[in-house]
This record gives sequence, structure tokens and C-alpha cells, in this order.
Amino acid sequence: MKRLIEIENPFTSLEGYNCIGCSPNHQHGLRLKFFYDKEDDAVLSFLDGINDDFSGFPGIVHGGIQGLLLDEIMFWIIYQKYKIVTVTASINIKFKKTVKTNEKLTIKAKLKEEIRGKIFKTEGFILKGDEILVYSEGVYIKA
Repeated sequence: MKRLIEIENPFTSLEGYNCIGCSPNHQHGLRLKFFYDKEDDAVLSFLDGINDDFSGFPGIVHGGIQGLLLDEIMFWIIYQKYKIVTVTASINIKFKKTVKTNEKLTIKAKLKEEIRGKIFKTEGFILKGDEILVYSEGVYIKA
């Protein structure tokens, strides 16, 4: 049995859909793909490297882009589990180590808590191998 299952992006057929994080057609976007890890009950995305177009200082991924990555992945764990659209209420990010451009990264999210089907608490990670570079907690509400 496969451990990782690719998550189909159902939004690609929506007129005007152009998400900078996950639209496969965004000219300058990240074009993220997502996978559900059944064993870990998590959503993952794999990056071969974020190019220097998304840097702040030379060779370092801009903190806002890191936040975008975490916001995306935390949305997708909720979508994977409940098939509903949520919007971000809050994100708390802890930058632990420098995220460098052009290095292989994994972004990961897990659901921490669901409150009456309307509020969802999540956690997200930017990883280099098993090392946590950035940790976040997010709160999302049903749109």
C-alpha cells in the first residue's frame, strides 16, 4: 500500500484561479503539489529548491515566502481531511534556522484540533531532511 497519495487540486477548473502557492498555471508562482501521508496523517509538499526570485537577502528565502509555504500546507491538511474551504484567521511562525534558496525542502502540516466543524488548529513545518527550520501554528475558519 502506498504511503503517500497525491492530492488532486480541485480548484484548477475555477475561472480566475491563480493562487501563487498552488496554481499550476501561475506564471511566477510556486506551483506546489501536495501529498497525503496516511501513516503520519499529514500533508507534505516537496521542493527541489526555491529559486533566488523568492529571496530576501541573497541566498535566503524571504520570510514572507516562508509564511506563504506554511499557510498553503496548513490549508491543505484541512482540505484533505474535510473537503471544505477555510480562510486563515491567524498564523504564528517561529523561525528557527535560515532557509536557504536552492536547497531541497519539505513542507508539512498536521491537524491539531477541530472545533465544531468551523475552527481548525494546525501546525506546519519547513524541514531540511529531518531538521525543523521553521515551525508554525495556524488557526483557520470555515469560509
